[in-house]
Amino acid sequence: GRKSLQVVEVATGTTRSLCEGDMISPRATSTDVVFRTCATDTECGIYVIPLVGGTPRLLVKDGWYPAPTPDGKTVYAWAGRKHDPYAVSVPIDGSAPPRRLFDFKPKNEVKFWAVHTLDVSPDGRSLIATRQMANDEVLLLEGVFR
Repeated sequence: GRKSLQVVEVATGTTRSLCEGDMISPRATSTDVVFRTCATDTECGIYVIPLVGGTPRLLVKDGWYPAPTPDGKTVYAWAGRKHDPYAVSVPIDGSAPPRRLFDFKPKNEVKFWAVHTLDVSPDGRSLIATRQMANDEVLLLEGVFR
């Protein structure tokens, strides 16, 4: 009945809880798990917790869709408002604040809606994202319902 982030040992099926709460987009490295949650009403964002357990630590305020690099040292995410997101990178150890990389919304783009996923390529050299464009065109379909 309670929402929580669980670790399942594949070989044995044994589970253990890392932390409780409503979490989305969990992504694991060899030592940590990054995920999106709201610790309080005003502290939503990307958090990290060691796989061995501990207290979650905020990495990116208002961040979404964490994507750790293959070496587990950096996390990419998007931050900002839904209709005006930008990409950030942050060391997973928290040794530096998030660094703004680029905007996802092209300048003067009126049909842009949001970014819905984010991932890092296996070689760590590229970010992969899905962008949704608003469909605001009106179509007249004639003769469709005959």
